[in-house]
Amino acid sequence: MIDWRVLNFHLIQLHYRLSNGFVPAVAPPAMLGVPQLVAFLQQRGVDVAVCDMRPGFGAPWFDPATFANDEAVVRFLSEGDACIDAATEELLEALALCDAHYVGMSLACAVESPVNHAATRRPYLNLAACLAKGIKRRKPSTVVLLGGLSQFVSKEDRTWLERVVGLSGAVDHVVFGNGEPVLDELLTNDQARAPVDGHGGAAWWPASYGLDKPPCDLLPHYLQPSVDASVIAPVAIAANYRVRGPLADVLTRDPKPRPLLPFCFVRGCAGRCAFCGQAQSKVRAQPVEQVVDALIETRDRFGCEDFLFINTAINWSKKYATQFCDELIRRRAGLRWSDSVVFHQLDERLLERMKEAGAIRLVLGIECPEEQMLGFIRKNTTLDHAKAMLRRSHELGMWNHLLLIAGLPYETEQTQAAVCDFVDEMGETLDSATVSSFYLPEGSPFHRNPESFGLELLGPVDGKFAFNEKDALSWDQKREQIRASTDRLRRAVSSVLGSDRCVTGALDLDLIYLLARCFGPEGKDGMRAAYRGIFSEVLAHRLAFDRTVHDKLAARGWQLSAPQVTESLDVAEYLLRASGGLAFRLRVGRLSGDWPTRLSANGTDFGYRIEGGEERLPPRTKQLLEAIGRSLVTQASTARRARSALQTQPAAFADLPHD
Repeated sequence: MIDWRVLNFHLIQLHYRLSNGFVPAVAPPAMLGVPQLVAFLQQRGVDVAVCDMRPGFGAPWFDPATFANDEAVVRFLSEGDACIDAATEELLEALALCDAHYVGMSLACAVESPVNHAATRRPYLNLAACLAKGIKRRKPSTVVLLGGLSQFVSKEDRTWLERVVGLSGAVDHVVFGNGEPVLDELLTNDQARAPVDGHGGAAWWPASYGLDKPPCDLLPHYLQPSVDASVIAPVAIAANYRVRGPLADVLTRDPKPRPLLPFCFVRGCAGRCAFCGQAQSKVRAQPVEQVVDALIETRDRFGCEDFLFINTAINWSKKYATQFCDELIRRRAGLRWSDSVVFHQLDERLLERMKEAGAIRLVLGIECPEEQMLGFIRKNTTLDHAKAMLRRSHELGMWNHLLLIAGLPYETEQTQAAVCDFVDEMGETLDSATVSSFYLPEGSPFHRNPESFGLELLGPVDGKFAFNEKDALSWDQKREQIRASTDRLRRAVSSVLGSDRCVTGALDLDLIYLLARCFGPEGKDGMRAAYRGIFSEVLAHRLAFDRTVHDKLAARGWQLSAPQVTESLDVAEYLLRASGGLAFRLRVGRLSGDWPTRLSANGTDFGYRIEGGEERLPPRTKQLLEAIGRSLVTQASTARRARSALQTQPAAFADLPHD
């Protein structure tokens, strides 16, 4: 047994801060895993230091262009690169990790990137690998862990992570899923190894690890440092989401920063869903009175009224969920909370009790709302029942977040059409949704008994299980169908909800809870209007109406056309006529804005990429494009005209270079 009381553990919440003065167009997600891990370690007497590198948390500034350069990162990890070396050392000095025995880095920001492009996520992975190498170079005995990764990591991201971790040779553990079971294992034995083959000498812990073991601690017992790691002021939330005017006044009326804490007290699932790796696992739930005691103690000690329950399902048992709500009501807890629920254990009475007990948001898994598919995937519910529950939850004023999966086995064009029809019919009751691409999880009924579902497993391919549908599609055909189905469903949901931002995971929880506080338990209409008002505006279109932009460009003899908006409202096109006879067609995506995306093949430029004809751009033009901070792709022609694709939100343009 290791005496961790003498160890120094550092947890780093990675996120980019821009050194060029650009304000992110969309706020980084509220990361809640780090506070829970802090609580877990502190309960064992471990000295934990937290460095949060999200904007507004006092982390060191650095230039993300450095770690966006894939070639330079690979060179640094394999043989050395002076620029990456200097940037890594500067960060390590600022992070003060020299005495750390253990360093954990959360990559949740990469997995949950608001910008749906690999180029916005990869630099986080680069940064983690570079920091790991620098840490080991300073103190080889330091144990380095990468976490915050989920089972939903894309094939491209996982492949790149395997590469940089392998090149670094400096990462000891890579954790997918919950970190507590892995840390618990390491507490007992620092030589513990993951049950799967690793890459680059690291132990790779799958998301399924620990599901068959008794839970370490279902209830986190928070201490002040872990609570501090979850606090963000209303004024910072409003600024991060670029909320201005009267709505900003509403959101900041109560300026007191308040924590948002995750709580888990139910693990395991008795459901039989064919696609789920936790299906038919043993349910372990804490006694209701003990849970409410812990919640009220946390409320009283830290002034925390907002909780994100991360249970597999609060209503795994209708009786348990009812007792839990009744106890919160009886003790007048006055909390706001969100949790996952299953349709087959839900009725109107329970929804009403949830509302009275403080529920503001429900995560409801329907996955594939088509009657025949519901039976095939063993959801144990009907379309009529699901519709009735969504309508009643909406009437009660709770935020409905729907879970959908595109490309399930034996999905057809007719299935896709039925799902889109369901979304259209129920759109008024839906507030947000997660659209996931299907993959076949290890341990799921699909995996354990593929023959009964008409599947032929082909073994792991790129870290995931490939399969043929015996009576339908081959794996190559299925893979293409999954991609196309995901695109179709996301477009359908975006059209109904009015914003791609509503087709994400838990990215906006800090904003949703703030809106719930401001508008109150009966204020869902105002809450929804405010939320959609923030995101349904096509953010990139501000370029067309920002007089500062027009004035800056006009001073250089540049002209900007009015935007031509695509039918799906996800892209705006502008014609920019520049000085010197240059003309660009700009394609601006409304969701890109977390930080300027680098799409360069050679990694030498930040903010734009040039495919040929670079010599044709005058230095001042380059400066302007860099200041705009976009990913600009140009293809020069004999007529000196270029077609360009800009895929990030324009900056404030206050710092455009002067002639």
